[in-house]
Amino acid sequence: MGNASETVFNTTELLELILSFANLGDLLSAQRTCQRWKAVIDGSIKLQRCLYILPDRRGADCYGLNPLLVQRFRFSRDARGYLSVDTNTEWQERVLSCPSASWRRMLVSQPPEPFALVGPPWRCRRPRCAFGDEVSCGEAWEVTAEPAPGRTKRRYFRNRSRHNRPWV
Repeated sequence: MGNASETVFNTTELLELILSFANLGDLLSAQRTCQRWKAVIDGSIKLQRCLYILPDRRGADCYGLNPLLVQRFRFSRDARGYLSVDTNTEWQERVLSCPSASWRRMLVSQPPEPFALVGPPWRCRRPRCAFGDEVSCGEAWEVTAEPAPGRTKRRYFRNRSRHNRPWV
């Protein structure tokens, strides 16, 4: 019996298929199982897309925020399509101390969409910072981590895509 499972997990294509059904958190953890699993995950375009590290542009009608971000930050959405995020979380302290953390390489959304950091929608519609469509969480964090003096820690984002796909 041990030989069968060993054969399956030593077959790259089968391991990749099995891991493609894992949720984002489990897939991130699987990289720490052993060097072989990490090599398979790092070398798989399919798994890199599941991890939000490589873009997946296969014609989606809507796009989703990275579930890791949604889990760790408090997001809210208003009727005008603005998405706000409260960046004042305890989770930040631990995560920011590791500059090589994998979340920094992950894309903000899948498929990638351009977005802009804007002021509160009731005060300002001009972007303070515009991002292209393949911005990583680390890049977005570096720009938005510290509010301007006298500003709230809540951030407002607006979709800049010409596709006008909704957030999901």
